[in-house]
Amino acid sequence: MQIPFLAWLLQGIPESIAVAVFVFSLSTKAFSWNNVLKVGIIQAIVIYLVRLMPFTPGVHTLVLITSLALVSMMIGKLEFKKAVAYSAIIISFIVVFEFAFYSLITLCGVMSFQEMNNNVWTRIAVSYPQVIVVCLLSLLVRRKGLNRGFDKIFQNQKM
Repeated sequence: MQIPFLAWLLQGIPESIAVAVFVFSLSTKAFSWNNVLKVGIIQAIVIYLVRLMPFTPGVHTLVLITSLALVSMMIGKLEFKKAVAYSAIIISFIVVFEFAFYSLITLCGVMSFQEMNNNVWTRIAVSYPQVIVVCLLSLLVRRKGLNRGFDKIFQNQKM
């Protein structure tokens, strides 16, 4: 499903930056905003290009998890297994939250799914709650030290 350019610019890029913040928040490594912005912008471009391709539903999600992991590894210097796990966690969260939020709006009778997707301004407005939630979760993970728990999981595994 193609993304209108305006929706990508005003919603896709902020969402991709929020996703990058979350990936780096799960890591115990110190991260720079420069790296977060690079990963977010590259991921936004990948999302735009991948959504132009006629993939079977769900395939683009796997491609996006992979691309986020690879970009996080190259730019953020994350370990492979951590980058893949963190990317899968946040992309899965985005999919579930978006589905739940869109379902809630339609079940409450506020508007239909078609109305949300057909009007670019509505589409942008409806997507911002997930961007805000991802940013708040990133802050919570970092502030409460929840990222150390993820780090311990990887330290206890032998390859």
